[in-house]
Amino acid sequence: MNFGRKGYGFIRDLESRQQYFVHVSDIAGRKDLAVGQLVTFEIGQPTPGHAQRAILVELVSPIDAVPR
Repeated sequence: MNFGRKGYGFIRDLESRQQYFVHVSDIAGRKDLAVGQLVTFEIGQPTPGHAQRAILVELVSPIDAVPR
């Protein structure tokens, strides 16, 4: 996921299929995520206009492991 100038995007929980808002500042050590890349995260306080926010996002799989 390329956050580009926006600085935010969305990730989806694999089990519940629910989407979560994520800001680039909540991703540990990275600015971008690849589509399909596995991460762990905690659910934070709702952001205005968005139901739930993902915080403390950490990579589980390296970007090279994501099928293209």
